[in-house]
Amino acid sequence: MKKLLLAMSLLVAANANAQLWSENFNAGIPSTWIQIKNDNNIPLSSYFGTVLTPALTNNAYANYLTATADSSLITPSYFSPTGTASRWIISPSFTVPATGNPMLSWYDYTPTTGNDFIKIMISPTASTTASSFTTSLFNAQCTNDFTKRGISLAAYAGQTVRLAFINENNNKRYFFLDDIAVENVANTLDASIDAISFPRYAANNTKVTITVSNAGVNTITSITANYKIGTNAAVSQTFTGLNLMPFQATTLTFTTLASGINTGALTITGTITQVNGATDPNAANNVKTANFTGATQGVAKSGLIEEFSSSTCAPCASFNATFDPLIVSNNANVASSRFNVVKYQMNWPSPGTDPSYNPHGLARRTYYSVSGIPDHFTNGLAGAAGDQAEIDASKADPAVAAITGTYYLKGADSIICTVTVTPYITTTTPFKLHVAAVERQYNYTGTTSQTNYVRIMRLMFPDGNGTTLANLTAGQSQSFTFRAKYAVGSVTQNSYNFWANPIGSDMVAFVQDNTNKDIIQSYATPASTTNVNSIENISSLSVFPNPAVDYAEVGFRNTVTMNVGVRVFDMMGKMVFEKASTTYESGLNAIQIPVNQFSNGLYNVQIITNNGTLTEKITVAK
Repeated sequence: MKKLLLAMSLLVAANANAQLWSENFNAGIPSTWIQIKNDNNIPLSSYFGTVLTPALTNNAYANYLTATADSSLITPSYFSPTGTASRWIISPSFTVPATGNPMLSWYDYTPTTGNDFIKIMISPTASTTASSFTTSLFNAQCTNDFTKRGISLAAYAGQTVRLAFINENNNKRYFFLDDIAVENVANTLDASIDAISFPRYAANNTKVTITVSNAGVNTITSITANYKIGTNAAVSQTFTGLNLMPFQATTLTFTTLASGINTGALTITGTITQVNGATDPNAANNVKTANFTGATQGVAKSGLIEEFSSSTCAPCASFNATFDPLIVSNNANVASSRFNVVKYQMNWPSPGTDPSYNPHGLARRTYYSVSGIPDHFTNGLAGAAGDQAEIDASKADPAVAAITGTYYLKGADSIICTVTVTPYITTTTPFKLHVAAVERQYNYTGTTSQTNYVRIMRLMFPDGNGTTLANLTAGQSQSFTFRAKYAVGSVTQNSYNFWANPIGSDMVAFVQDNTNKDIIQSYATPASTTNVNSIENISSLSVFPNPAVDYAEVGFRNTVTMNVGVRVFDMMGKMVFEKASTTYESGLNAIQIPVNQFSNGLYNVQIITNNGTLTEKITVAK
């Protein structure tokens, strides 16, 4: 669970804190915890399933296994018919320490589609009746990432009390509650640096981010911190406008980008120097260091998102309803956008009949250990919200490698790809090159509301496991050529067939660190057909005028009598015009295209001959 990662760092930061008691619910709900269910609502069975529905019909809370050997409490607010929850769970009685800084801490989580609130009340008399809980300590929306939270119990020092965790939500979803504890915090003011985020391989102008948390009692409103690369001068910044409650964490990004990076092994150190304008009284948790390798240069990075989805997955359809228009509007897999997407269709959930599922997608699923969908990875690491901010961040830092390539369709059934990787780092760390043929768009009716599919992987070269690169040496390129046969139509599970002519596809190549899965660069190029000079009996070809308004002509000079036809495809691979193959005498000939019937945009014009197929691009600008 995500909460465990943060919890580990906070335990280091707060190692001087004395924990009085805690409950993680891994052994179930203890009998000393009292439940009160005032509503008669029935959780929506299609949402909560056959196990949780009866448990949450009869109880205010239920125990839920959220990870291996790690359970949480769950309480619902999604009912059929709809209704307002009134569900309590009450802690055993305990005495709040008379001295020190006593704090209540817990973790909570709600899905973004629910946004449930959690309410915490206290009974100063330690009674178990709801009416004895006279004071509200906390009432706010749960977090979306199992974040540790806390409130002070100092006002009840020396008193024996009980705590109630209350669900009063109406027609939302549910929330998880876990790792409830009462601890005596050592310092009233204490900022902790929990991590410094910096790429394993980096060039100048890379951003520096630190994760900080409040390990004390008082709210943190400002932090002064610095970072230092090797023996370079420290770069300091004061971050104001903060509102960090106890145990709360946040990320801070320095406005000054990294500079002075030399080649080879280096360190970067982040240090907190002040909190709320004063020296932090606990210096033990104020420093974090990370190791990295410096690059000889940096180049513009093309970010990559890999998504796992299925035509039988309702949550996938919901996610793609907003994600797909977003990636299309960002011109995913167009080189100038510096943003690429590869989607792998899976064969679950039931009935698991997505025809685009094949072993190459399975290999990528196995590589990332994907157990639930929808899921996505950005530059090889766990994805975030799937929004514009994530896309922008994916290409914000410079890359430490360059990729170029070609993607040719030869004849009616062959693909030839070439890829060249030029690294700007020297390392023996194992890297792999992955190359995918990605169909831009097709329509298919599965078991969900989704019928339009975009940026779907159809095959990979040589397969889903990729190609192992030789040890990287800065400035030394490695080149590869891949060949494969292709077929169109009759797409079934475990096949690599395209839904339509692969002229409507792109090659996406990326280089991945095989130890931490970090993708250091990606590249995309559209399919094109064999170049003119390799087509026998065609000596010249042009499409004019370009841009075109009303009509365009395909002009060509053929040296012998031959059959020639024309097809026009939009950038999604949909054919918008076809001129059947016709016999043309040798000489200069032309075929007219009525572009006034097309929408403005870029189109592929495919010229089909007896000896091969040619492609040119044309822009329609009316």
